[in-house]
Amino acid sequence: MDKIKHGILGVLIGDALGLPVQFNDRSWFSKHPVSTMIGNGVFNKPLGSWSDDGSLTLALASSLSEGYDLEGIMKEFEAWLFYGKYTQDGQAYDMGQTTMNAIMNYHRGIPVSKCGGKTYYDNGNGSLMRILPLVFYLRAKYGKYFTQKSQAMSIIHEVSALTHGHELAKMSCGIYLSIANELCNGEPLRKGIEQGIQKAILYYSSDPLFKKVNNEYDRLQDIESFSKLSSKQIGSSGFVKDTLEASIWCLLNTSTYQEAVLMAVNLGNDTDTTAAVCGGLAALSYDTLPNDWINAIHGIEQVDSICTSLEIQLEKTKAAYKLSPL
Repeated sequence: MDKIKHGILGVLIGDALGLPVQFNDRSWFSKHPVSTMIGNGVFNKPLGSWSDDGSLTLALASSLSEGYDLEGIMKEFEAWLFYGKYTQDGQAYDMGQTTMNAIMNYHRGIPVSKCGGKTYYDNGNGSLMRILPLVFYLRAKYGKYFTQKSQAMSIIHEVSALTHGHELAKMSCGIYLSIANELCNGEPLRKGIEQGIQKAILYYSSDPLFKKVNNEYDRLQDIESFSKLSSKQIGSSGFVKDTLEASIWCLLNTSTYQEAVLMAVNLGNDTDTTAAVCGGLAALSYDTLPNDWINAIHGIEQVDSICTSLEIQLEKTKAAYKLSPL
């Protein structure tokens, strides 16, 4: 299975694992730990259902299969919210307020650069949860060292800012895709996380626009110490910083895709997004995903179609920029 489909499936499976038990706090999971994929639950959706995390990931991937265009991305987000595109049953649900506000702004004719929320209170995890497909585009256009190129990093910030325009949300997406890039380069998981964080922090520490959030991720700079934190010191709310830290912490404390995403779910609260964000990176690191979980995802045909279209487009992009196959 190619990296693109593997990574996107990693997001979808994580989303589907966490969706039925979303909003339960950590104490609930101590008595009812999740050990496999289940159906129904909080939104009464069948086994293998993805929510807004998966839908917006597919929407971004689909838009990128036509080339990079911010207006095009927002049109796909709009099609999801209003018409249920990229869902399994034609209905959008579980959308975050900041994301919905941004799409509504676009629907009312506000320019894409002004749609997203820009205050500290707009730092939900709604841009982080869908950002993974962008790593494949950036690698195709800028190569496997794109984190050293300000134009590439600016694209990450633009795509985040469609819905989440505060510097913390942008920086979170940048760190996440920096790690994803290292894993796509074939680095072992722990080394890939460490190098990805270091390269991103180096970039943000030299950019004056991010000065006010430079210290937000200080504890990620020593992953050995960070990995040894107790679960009580790891948040799992819908706050973007909690989601990124929890995802990385789960990856550092497990050794398979299954273990990582199940640990993410059992942290509680925003279970589907923590597991989706964790699952995207885990899938880039581990060669296999559980077949029974893959088979449980229904509507897989649209996933196949989108991933194939994206792969074809990225080959054209690499050829246009004279990059060797990655």
